[in-house]
Amino acid sequence: GGVFGAGILSLDDCVIEGNSAPGGNGNQYTASVPGFGGGAMLQSGGVWRQCTFTNNSAIYGGGICGGIASNCAMNCNSSQNGGGACSSLLYNCVFIDNSADGEGKRGGGAYQSTLYNCTVTRNTADWATGGGVYGCTLWNCIVVANTCFSPQDGNYYNSTLNYSCSSPLPAGDGNMDADPQFVDAVAGDFHLLGGSPCINTGTNQDWMVGAADLDGNPRLFVTRVDMGAYEFFVPAGIPADWQGRFGLPTNGSMDYWDSDLDGWLNWEEYQADTN
Repeated sequence: GGVFGAGILSLDDCVIEGNSAPGGNGNQYTASVPGFGGGAMLQSGGVWRQCTFTNNSAIYGGGICGGIASNCAMNCNSSQNGGGACSSLLYNCVFIDNSADGEGKRGGGAYQSTLYNCTVTRNTADWATGGGVYGCTLWNCIVVANTCFSPQDGNYYNSTLNYSCSSPLPAGDGNMDADPQFVDAVAGDFHLLGGSPCINTGTNQDWMVGAADLDGNPRLFVTRVDMGAYEFFVPAGIPADWQGRFGLPTNGSMDYWDSDLDGWLNWEEYQADTN
C-alpha cells in the first residue's frame, strides 16, 4: 500500500501512515488476489529501521508484510491476518492498538512472524483468536492486555513463547505471567517501572551485542537483558541488580543519596565497589 520492495531495500526513520492494500485490481478486492502489506511489503532481504507504521490496512499485514523490522512502532493498523505485521522478523518493536478485523481473522498484533524483545499490548482480534499474536515465535517479549473472541486466547494462540511475559502462563523456558509493571499503560508509556519482574529476566542472544533498544539505550545494560522493547535504564549508571542487592529502589531515585550516612553517595559506593 505504501512501499513495495522486490529486492534489498532499507527504510530509516520514516513515518508510513494511512495506506492500504485491499487486493484485487485497484480497490476491487478478490479472494484470489489478496492484498499484502498495507504500510509496506518486502519480498526478500529488506529492513525497516526506526520507522512508525500507523493506520495502514491490508488483507495480510496491516503495517508490514515480510522483511525485517528493527526498533519500529506498529500502531493502529488493521488487517484480516496480522494487524501490525505478517511474515516478518521483528526486533525491539512495539505493537499497540492494532486489529485483525472480521470473523475468523487472526493475529491482531502479529501473524506468522518471529519477535525478539517486542512489546505487544492493546491489540484485538474480536471475532477470532490471538488478539496479540497468532502462529508466532517470541523471545524476551511482553504480550499482555490483548483481547479476542476467546478470552483465554487474547494474548497468544498457536505460538511459542520463550523468556516472555504473558497470560495464561505460556509453556516453555523462562516464561512468566506476572504484571510487567508499565510506567503508565493508560497513557501509552510502556517503559518498565523499577520493580518490574521483566527486568534482567530475559535471555541474552548474539544479536544484542552493540544493539540498542527502542529508546536508543544499550540493549544489554546490565548482565542480563530485560523483556520487552525498552531496557530499564538507570540514569546514574548503577545496575539495577546492584541496587536491588542493597534494598535500594531501581528507578534512580536514590542514586545521589547517602543511604548509610558514611559520606559517600550511592553511585560513589557502586563505582568504588564498597558496601
